[in-house]
Amino acid sequence: MSPIQESSLDLSPSHSAMEARMEEGFPFICHPSNRINSRGIWLRDDFLSFSLPLLLLQLSLSSILTRFLSFFLKRCAQPSFISQILNLENVGVIHLVVFVSLVGKVVGSIVPSLLCRMPFRDALTLGLIMNCKGTIELVILISWKVQNVMNDESFTIMIVSLILETGFISPLIKAIYNPSRRFLAYKRRTILHLRDDEELRILACIHGLENAQAILDLLLVSNPTHKSHINLIVLHHIKLAGRSSPLLIAHQPRERSFSYKTLSEQIFSAFRRLEGHFSDRIVITCYKGISPYPTMYNDVCSLALDKRTTFIVIPFHRQRMVGEGLKSSHAMRQLNNNVLEKAPCTVGVLIDNGNVRSSHNFSRLAFHRVVVLFFGGADDREALAFATRVSEQDRIMVTLFHFSSSEEIVGSTARGKMLDTKLLSEFKLKTSQNNRISCQDKMVMDGGDLISVLKSLQNAYDLVIIGRRHAESWLMSDIRKSNERQGDLGAVGDFLASFNYESGTSILVVQQQTRLWGLRDPEDSTHLRRVKI
Repeated sequence: MSPIQESSLDLSPSHSAMEARMEEGFPFICHPSNRINSRGIWLRDDFLSFSLPLLLLQLSLSSILTRFLSFFLKRCAQPSFISQILNLENVGVIHLVVFVSLVGKVVGSIVPSLLCRMPFRDALTLGLIMNCKGTIELVILISWKVQNVMNDESFTIMIVSLILETGFISPLIKAIYNPSRRFLAYKRRTILHLRDDEELRILACIHGLENAQAILDLLLVSNPTHKSHINLIVLHHIKLAGRSSPLLIAHQPRERSFSYKTLSEQIFSAFRRLEGHFSDRIVITCYKGISPYPTMYNDVCSLALDKRTTFIVIPFHRQRMVGEGLKSSHAMRQLNNNVLEKAPCTVGVLIDNGNVRSSHNFSRLAFHRVVVLFFGGADDREALAFATRVSEQDRIMVTLFHFSSSEEIVGSTARGKMLDTKLLSEFKLKTSQNNRISCQDKMVMDGGDLISVLKSLQNAYDLVIIGRRHAESWLMSDIRKSNERQGDLGAVGDFLASFNYESGTSILVVQQQTRLWGLRDPEDSTHLRRVKI
């Protein structure tokens, strides 16, 4: 979905009140207006002018379908319905005509699509969709039957053909078409592959003020510099209420300031203050995504792809609400799972276990002591790459725990082990003369040793950074057995997520980019191979 500018919106006090009611989930009726922007989006929806035509259309379709069903079921109830087919030769002729027309329409849709450089699978899907039959075809057949344009035998054969055609096209489309493929990136978008002089592009997803403070703390330790500044995109998720279709809107500050601020304005104001504090080292763009929870991931992934984002930060689905304690949201959990599965870049799930902050002082860091846990694998390398960037802050102490054992603690390929060793050596060499950074090798003999180390992290560190996925091994199995909560953050991530939310130790679970055009092996680097999809 393309972002839609709000420059033509009337930012009056009444509009602010309307926006506030929408964000809080209350129904509202806008003032009548006929203004439509260049993209055909209603700027102000009049309830009657918007809903009445839709209601009339639904009533009309219901009336037509009711008449058809009564006619069709009545015919089906008679034993003579199928017996109208008197000649099997007629069945073959009519089905041959239907099949030839189907193939012709599919080919006619595929050829222009291929000439426009559309992938073959998408072109085939378009051709099949063009052959789907629905209410209009049923109404046409019924009208022909009523007007005696066709006899009972032809009508019966056409009805059977329509049912069979639609019956096999629908599952075929679901089998060959994956809508999330549009989020495929054509190059590596990871922190590990980011150059030292390249900007870090971050997309921060916000649901409420309780998320904003934790992400602000994370940005403060991300080391924005003049050489490698941060291009931050803030996306405020708003549950769809009062509109017919989702919207992704670029937020524009109001020309006149008012004492009352909407929730979006309060969130964006906090990030604007961060931008002002760091001058030209952080550039911020704000968006509002208004959509239902099941499709919110489309806003996240499409925006990350369009803006060539390197790092998406999403809040954990269990959150501490001010005055309400710890709350879990199934809708947010599904959203996070969809983003982790379909994102075109690296994703970080931030679990905020810090103290509740009512205001923020950007000169004071909330994360002074940071620890990164390294077992091996692509996600752990990505976590270590982010910790390397964090370690460049003068006021932060970074500790690396490298876990090893007499047996292989995580499954890995020869190439993966080589990349692990190379990255660890580079990190130790780069930080060997830095007193703020320490590297510790942790020998674990069983799951109990690892659990003891993980429990010791509570209250000892402000931020724990860990990779999400680890290949199956005896150690990961022991961790899963010892943890009653099986979540979506991997064996170690799920165990860390069970920490007391008042412990003061926040957790960042990192997943390296998984969707890349031509990527077959997660251990592959920047050498891409073109594969057919």
